[in-house]
Amino acid sequence: MTKIIAMQDIRTSLAAIADEVEKGTRFIVVRNSKPAFQLTPVESGLSEVLSRPAFTLKEMRARFEADPVTKDEMNASEVDRIIHEVHQKKAK
Repeated sequence: MTKIIAMQDIRTSLAAIADEVEKGTRFIVVRNSKPAFQLTPVESGLSEVLSRPAFTLKEMRARFEADPVTKDEMNASEVDRIIHEVHQKKAK
């Protein structure tokens, strides 16, 4: 089912709208009398992927060591370097 709601409805009733979206309702949000965006339930396959726990650095390193790539590709220290670089950029 699709419902049309105003932007103000989101401001005042976000929790209730989120509950309905989780149950399968799709919302088209109108701003200044024009459709602005839509809220849709997450696809079942995607929600399964998002609910998986993330790997720790230690777990990633162990998986990498158990199944190494070829010599021309990255090694464990290169993977660590990239991960630390990304974390440093996020911290800034």
